[in-house]
Amino acid sequence: MEIRLGPRRAWVVCHPRLVHEMLRDTRTFDKGGPLYTRLRALMGDGVVTCPHEDHRRQRRLLQPAFRPARVARLTEP
Repeated sequence: MEIRLGPRRAWVVCHPRLVHEMLRDTRTFDKGGPLYTRLRALMGDGVVTCPHEDHRRQRRLLQPAFRPARVARLTEP
């Protein structure tokens, strides 16, 4: 899906198979360029904006919070 970010165009991958493929391919997934440079200045080097070599470490730190049992507890009434 294409979205507009001000004067720029960006694409959002929505299909699970394509998301999986994108995340597994380091050439596709590495976040770089002028947009990410600006985002890093604004948001820091978090899991959303960090380069590929840092992403795996940060993602693994976050993974326990997204285990099915933990997510289920957050959605209980």
